[in-house]
Amino acid sequence: MHVKYTDIIERAGEPDWYGPHGEPRYGKFRPDMLSVYWRVAVFFEIECQYCEKRFKVADFQTETDVWGILRFDGPYKKAKKLTPEALHYGDPPNHGCVGDTMNCYEIEAIEWWERGPQLNRPRRQRRFEGPLDTDHTLPAVLDKLNQSKLTLEVEVAGPEPKPVFRGQSR
Repeated sequence: MHVKYTDIIERAGEPDWYGPHGEPRYGKFRPDMLSVYWRVAVFFEIECQYCEKRFKVADFQTETDVWGILRFDGPYKKAKKLTPEALHYGDPPNHGCVGDTMNCYEIEAIEWWERGPQLNRPRRQRRFEGPLDTDHTLPAVLDKLNQSKLTLEVEVAGPEPKPVFRGQSR
């Protein structure tokens, strides 16, 4: 869950986008606004799981990043280069909703930037930009599950059943 930045937002207004820690940012996104050490910088749209509010956010990966926006094989192993399939922001920016404590859905990669280890000139990677896998309906989840090695329990707590993943292998 990210910190509330009401002190900033009340003075400066609704942000144009949010940074890696849910902090409000204003003006056009530039990769160099995230870190001096970035190797991959992504500006993307996410959606709150609970209220479906959408946010523009940015995050980055460094040369040795293992806790940022990439998924990796385990602690202290060499980080893998970020791919659209591994893109994950985590909790959405704090917006006074139950969804503040839930992971978000990644909707679209708006800008994808990379630069080499010698911190050379950044290059935009348009081949990674565009809609991300966003179908989280029960039939889509069940179809993905059928192709994986996990089992699924469904809890019915209201008018719509919601999938609840348990870490069980088939």
